[in-house]
Amino acid sequence: MVAYVAFLLFTPPPNASAISCRNGQVVDVDGSTSAVDSNPKTDEVYVVSSDTDLLSVIDGKTCTVVKTFKVGKDPIAVAVDSNLNKAYVANNDSGTVSIIDTKTKEVLSTVGVGNGLDAVAIDSNTNKAYVANYEDGTVSVIGVKTDKVVKTIPVGMGVYKLAVNPNGSVNFSG
Repeated sequence: MVAYVAFLLFTPPPNASAISCRNGQVVDVDGSTSAVDSNPKTDEVYVVSSDTDLLSVIDGKTCTVVKTFKVGKDPIAVAVDSNLNKAYVANNDSGTVSIIDTKTKEVLSTVGVGNGLDAVAIDSNTNKAYVANYEDGTVSVIGVKTDKVVKTIPVGMGVYKLAVNPNGSVNFSG
């Protein structure tokens, strides 16, 4: 397994960039980047651009964009499940999560979750994805094997960040 780190570089649209720190090379992506995640098993970086509704997949070995495609409206967050070869993109304005097959780099499905999506996190141990619905004051739980909402947890208005703790708990802030 190759280890690498990706950063977001915020510049005025349409010149947003992702940077691979392996060699310092700058990789241009379309639109203003809003989130990034990586798949250490495939050495790929996933970058969402909120103003263009795009997901860009970058090959971490060659530092090139291998595919760019449309997801939902205003993608704001992305999380990769490297065990199941899926990426989950939280689309703020459409209230959906686009589920991506990271092998074929195609949208598998789109799941409605809530309003004002702000974050997504995956717990590979429990096979669940958690989505922060800022405007609803809820967290939607998606079963990653079925890609269906299995639960909606009321947490109070303004939840905008999520993290999965290795002990199995989900932490959020608002």
